[in-house]
Amino acid sequence: MTIKAARILAPLALTLMVVTGCSQESEEAAPSAPSTFEGDFVINAANVPDGTMNVPEGFTVSEVGDALRLAGSVEKPRPGRKTDGVSFLIPEEFEKQASGKSVTVTVFGSSEDGKEIKVSYSTNGVGNSRWRGLPVGNEVTGPSFTYDVPPAESYDGDYIGILPDPEGTGQTFDLHAIVIDLD
Repeated sequence: MTIKAARILAPLALTLMVVTGCSQESEEAAPSAPSTFEGDFVINAANVPDGTMNVPEGFTVSEVGDALRLAGSVEKPRPGRKTDGVSFLIPEEFEKQASGKSVTVTVFGSSEDGKEIKVSYSTNGVGNSRWRGLPVGNEVTGPSFTYDVPPAESYDGDYIGILPDPEGTGQTFDLHAIVIDLD
């Protein structure tokens, strides 16, 4: 497969982010997945550009092969703004394309616990999808949801937020990619 993206960001090595509550360390390999993904916009966990991932207090992110292992939970997480989960910034170019349109968000990953994660698309201003429960299993899968993005009033950054352990049980989630398609 190849990446078909409205905007392909130059791949950068994932480096330690100095963010309160963020730790990053190498762990055992996650289940394998394709190294490239297709979609109108793709965030590949193996090449997250610097400054586009937010890891709030209560969460950790570590490299596991070509995946990012997300862990942690908080009480009453908000799905809006940057979200209160681990979040990924959508570049303004794609944010403008998604404004006022329906999008399908697919999250590729796996969890040894095989429960669910929660994901939100936030416009950081005019609305959000609320937290959507997505089933995850031991093998890498790509569950998705569709969201009608409200028309933007300004472009303050859209975000995809992920709660890797919404029930606070200690579950981890190995993220391989986030794919967003315009419907």
